[in-house]
Amino acid sequence: MLAQLLIMIKYLFLTCLIAGSSVCFSQDVKVKKGDVLVGGTIVGKLEKEGSIFKGRTYTLKSLDGSIILIGRPASVYSVLEKRDLPLHYNIVEFPTKNAKLGLEAEEIKAYGIDDYFVKFFVENKIFENGKLNEVAAAEFIKAHPDTIPSKITSLLNKEQEYLADMATIAERDKKKELEIFLLKPDVRTFYETSYNSENYQILQDKVLIGYASILKPQMPSQFDNSKVVFYNINKTPIARLSLSQTGNLRIYGKGEDVPFTEHKLNSTVSAGNRYKVGEIARFLISKEAI
Repeated sequence: MLAQLLIMIKYLFLTCLIAGSSVCFSQDVKVKKGDVLVGGTIVGKLEKEGSIFKGRTYTLKSLDGSIILIGRPASVYSVLEKRDLPLHYNIVEFPTKNAKLGLEAEEIKAYGIDDYFVKFFVENKIFENGKLNEVAAAEFIKAHPDTIPSKITSLLNKEQEYLADMATIAERDKKKELEIFLLKPDVRTFYETSYNSENYQILQDKVLIGYASILKPQMPSQFDNSKVVFYNINKTPIARLSLSQTGNLRIYGKGEDVPFTEHKLNSTVSAGNRYKVGEIARFLISKEAI
């Protein structure tokens, strides 16, 4: 039994030694009154501007005042959701490397808390012994070639593709009654949030004209984030109505926000869902969006 324990300890030691794992040998990183301490020793300085709520810009310096790196929050807006959906990320600059790169917001844990900001670069061996580790920094820069994270760029490009397809409208007699059929429910992701989705197929004049999904968050909160999303025949999203008491109807292809005072469609929120979908679909038809 003792022999097995010794073998296990030896294995764990070798694993940590080979991997250089910060999990095995996590260094204590603290920031106190602008001093950066690693293992209790002052190794650098951290300057900051702004607040944790409005966004902090950090400048990490060596003890001689040389700038190691600069970090700041950034955001771009969704093409379709506009200012209702800022897409947040962080920018890191290495002045001596003439490099500026974008990191996903989740990559630096708890950005805005001083200790976590510095710890990220210590654990990635970029800030080591009070200096910039040139090799580690070069590898980090190579792994992040874009000034805006590729995840966000891909989303924006997809939205542009959606815009190009929104002119696709099925030909039919728009005076005919609508037929709305309930489809199989599923779970859908809408801008990285998972929803339980109640799905419908919409026909007019016996012609398929689009789809609708009533999305209800899987994780309920005090704010009702339920919404109805409409799609054209290619399943491209064309409109979104938030099911709050005063939610605007956003018609993506028209670049139009229709206020509650005009559409008044939230008044159908307590009615049957099929009726609700029909009311919104008729309004979108009047706007030549579907």
